[in-house]
Amino acid sequence: MTDVPPDQQPQAPYAAPQPASLFSNPYVLGGVALAVVLVLGLGGYFLFFHKSVPAKYANDPVKAKLAMRTVCEATVDRVLDYGVIPYTGKIESKDSEKTDNEKRVICRAGDGATKFTILVDVECDDMADDKCLTLFNVKNNAGETLYQKS
Repeated sequence: MTDVPPDQQPQAPYAAPQPASLFSNPYVLGGVALAVVLVLGLGGYFLFFHKSVPAKYANDPVKAKLAMRTVCEATVDRVLDYGVIPYTGKIESKDSEKTDNEKRVICRAGDGATKFTILVDVECDDMADDKCLTLFNVKNNAGETLYQKS
């Protein structure tokens, strides 16, 4: 075999460089992953936790704020307005507890050492509507009945 000068050696056919895939860049891939996580997270929040204002209160911010309360927030506000518990009474939990009656729930409030158990009938879910809640019974932790629906 004879040595072929370098300028006369056979050349491989020229292959054009392939364009890099958009997802081969780690920064782009990380950005896409972050966007997916944000979209799923916000979607989950609005689907499971976000409570929207009823449309009928869209132009009335006071009623809209009242409508956004939980059952127990509205119930404790009601017993405070009625004067059944002292004005210094505060809600203990925004979550209501179920009872045997499917429309009746228990809410808890307190005023220092004195605790209150409030039973309320829930007729609808619009907490700005006074007709949605009917106060049934309020007792203190000593077992005394402070209010009883007649």
